[in-house]
Amino acid sequence: KHKPTHVLYRALASVVQDFVWDAPELNSPGKHPTTQGPRNMIFILSGCPHSLNNLHQFCGKTHNMQIQYFKEILQNELIPSDLLLHLQAKTISVFWIDTTCLHNSAQHLECTKDCIGTSLMASVMSSSAGRLIPIERILHSCSMARDQANL
Repeated sequence: KHKPTHVLYRALASVVQDFVWDAPELNSPGKHPTTQGPRNMIFILSGCPHSLNNLHQFCGKTHNMQIQYFKEILQNELIPSDLLLHLQAKTISVFWIDTTCLHNSAQHLECTKDCIGTSLMASVMSSSAGRLIPIERILHSCSMARDQANL
């Protein structure tokens, strides 16, 4: 069985390599114009490791790993330098929509006590010109927009 970091890395690498990002007749479904030109986007919709225990499972590491090593492990295994160079060359941002609350309320509640995983994942995503976005934020924005439309 492959570790989740490896599976996600392979998926990202495949999308980056297989999609024709710069073809004028094909636009990224997530292409967004910026002042520096179009910006391509990849969205990951999945639960994010929230706690230290979740990080151990996500990275496939033993439970005696020190916290300070996880950022380096995540950076090297999830978005290593070769993938980061491809992302930067093709102006691709990776956004992780954390869906944990939709399918695992126990893990989501655990985050209120131990959210080291969330902090580290947010840092890793930020260093690759992306973001970690809790789906609750999106759902809340949609709810507010719907409420405003009904006024």
